[in-house]
Amino acid sequence: MHFLKCKVKDQSGFTIVVVIMILALLTILGTAAITTSSTELQTSSSEEIYKMAFFAAESGVTYVRQNPDLYHVNNIEENQSLSFPDTDDEAVKYNLGSLQSFNGTTGYLGSSAVPRGSGYEVGTYKAHDYHIISEGFGPRDSKVRIDAGFYRIGL
Repeated sequence: MHFLKCKVKDQSGFTIVVVIMILALLTILGTAAITTSSTELQTSSSEEIYKMAFFAAESGVTYVRQNPDLYHVNNIEENQSLSFPDTDDEAVKYNLGSLQSFNGTTGYLGSSAVPRGSGYEVGTYKAHDYHIISEGFGPRDSKVRIDAGFYRIGL
């Protein structure tokens, strides 16, 4: 019986070693989980900031569509562009709130024949081609640029 007591007594340190190894493993897993969740949070924040700047730039394109004075007969001189929202100062931004704004330019590229199937008579009407550069600004100095083209039918 004395021999059994010694054997059990010698293995009591083994339990402590196993517990320490399990705690170390749990610590490593916890650190990895925290790092992963932190990285995912940064990624989702960056994506949200990008989307805010992108939607601000899209608002600039919509702004041009709603303001025909930027692409009317007054803007049919090639290599000339008009700034928006302020045609006199291209640095002015249109604020969409405290975090988003946009500005840009609309330029005339020239005219061409009306597209097939447009319903307009070829030779009588022209397709006047324009180019929009809209820059959207968001939080943390984020910036997105959209280049778009469009045409209007005219004489």
